[in-house]
Amino acid sequence: MDDTKFYVIINVTPGRFEFSTRFVDELGTRLNKELHEFDTNYRVCQTACALLLEKGSKWSSGACVRLRLYTVPMFLKDYIRIDETEYDEVLVLLSDKFIVDKTREMLANPTPEAIEILKRYISQADESHIERVSLKL
Repeated sequence: MDDTKFYVIINVTPGRFEFSTRFVDELGTRLNKELHEFDTNYRVCQTACALLLEKGSKWSSGACVRLRLYTVPMFLKDYIRIDETEYDEVLVLLSDKFIVDKTREMLANPTPEAIEILKRYISQADESHIERVSLKL
């Protein structure tokens, strides 16, 4: 897996988020923990994301659920939120929070280099998009 990207698992079908039993068993073994299939805390666990990438969506998804893996540039990791809609879940980029945080950093040390870094971050945030990872079924 690419360490410049952060991976997130979301449900792209109506209904609640659910891992398959075999996914939970395998992830529990890898993490040395007891887990359950409805635990959404593991949707951002990079070990869980690697397992989904390795085994595929059909193997990993619970009943009537289709899980998908999305990538987010690592510098935006703290600026995403998962929202549930009537039909699925979506990733939301909190771009305003990102710009405010980076502006605060720049104002704490207002050098020409800091200003250029801020401009680059804002440009990257504007150009960045969240990508769906192709999985085997």
